[in-house]
Amino acid sequence: MAGEVETVADRQGRTFMLRRAQDRLRHSESAMQAATLNALPAHIAVLDAQGCIVLVNEAWRQFAASNVLQAPGYAVGVNYLAVCERAPGDGADEALKVGAGIRSVLEGNAQAFAIEYACDLPAEQRWFLLTATPLSDAPACGVVVVHANITQRKLGEEARLLEKAMAGVQEQPLRLNDGVLRIASRAGKLTLETQLRQALDNEEFVLHYQPKVNLASGKLTGVEALIRWNDPRTGLVPPARFIPIMEETGLIHEVGRWAMRKAIADHQRWRTAGLAAMRIGVNVSALQMRHPGFLAEISQAIGIDAHAPAGLELEITESLIMRDVKHSIASLQAIRAMGVHIAIDDFGTGFSSLSYLARLPVDTLKIDRSFVIDMTAGMTAGARGMALASGIVTLAHALRLNVVAEGVETEEQSRLLRTLSCDEIQGYLIGKPVPADVFETRFLARKEAPAR
Repeated sequence: MAGEVETVADRQGRTFMLRRAQDRLRHSESAMQAATLNALPAHIAVLDAQGCIVLVNEAWRQFAASNVLQAPGYAVGVNYLAVCERAPGDGADEALKVGAGIRSVLEGNAQAFAIEYACDLPAEQRWFLLTATPLSDAPACGVVVVHANITQRKLGEEARLLEKAMAGVQEQPLRLNDGVLRIASRAGKLTLETQLRQALDNEEFVLHYQPKVNLASGKLTGVEALIRWNDPRTGLVPPARFIPIMEETGLIHEVGRWAMRKAIADHQRWRTAGLAAMRIGVNVSALQMRHPGFLAEISQAIGIDAHAPAGLELEITESLIMRDVKHSIASLQAIRAMGVHIAIDDFGTGFSSLSYLARLPVDTLKIDRSFVIDMTAGMTAGARGMALASGIVTLAHALRLNVVAEGVETEEQSRLLRTLSCDEIQGYLIGKPVPADVFETRFLARKEAPAR
């Protein structure tokens, strides 16, 4: 072929068939890719931008024999979208959903697609999770389709068996068309997303409460509600593991709405029981703030009781407010008009303009815990932390705002904050987040917490 070098010579004049060597190299790389795919404990196919199958693993071929779409449609070169759209029989509806979901990923209208479906075999029924994710950052390059067997989870057994199997290959990238595919990682995320959706349906999320106390009097002044996931398979799941997935997938909006309603219900229950019902702070996500129905959701949630607005405080991070100040001011004004209190969370990290801060309709500034830690971190860092904390307290009081210091863990931090005239503190020194019943017994049965 023109433009290609057939042979190359070494220093001794011996010639080598260059094209043959290149072909062997390509064959070797292809074999490595196939081996990587075949090692994964899931049925995997790679589709090109048109939806044609360009690569499958051995598990996919075996799976094809018993799948409702039948084996011929899994051959390399066949348009998988067309197979889904023309599927006959009882599985036609689900196949159409699969085809539409994969197409939405290919066209860049969705970051991923997932669906659970049943596969009826002669001897048993199996359940699978089908996921489709982009082949690379550019969706038009193609997608990776994965069928993961979730039968054991459906039968109530340990879902982490799949995750454990996938973990062995999580860090093995598959390179195709210069795109690095961490298939196991993506499949694991989608599996976790499915578990989180089920957790919401099965009421597995709970609120843990952490107290706030007045520094001068030691009295309990409020409480923050923190979302926890009580997974029946593994117990309490660390927030750092599931909160980012909820934010990435949009589930945080639904779970955040649930948290607000749950906090209001708990406050109402405390009042009815004659306990010292404190105002409850609930965190608000960016997705909630941007949602056009967010204000209506708040209005509906507090509409159950006349005392509900006074018992609710929405905590919104400074960085979130500063993304769109004008929109934030309008939303916060509407929330305040309902009688709900507002706190700026993680204050000091979002680079607020003083002119905007003075216009924000808020009640409380919460000093970010990093500044509290710095106060006792040594000579230089300690002086910087004290200066920043002092500046925030002075600024807040000038604007007639309440100040809460987060992440207070030591008596020394508490003492220093008292010298700065900080109003309230929150952190492990006072109490860790605990379930509602524990919080009621430990804090609400008495009117005051120990002075610090």
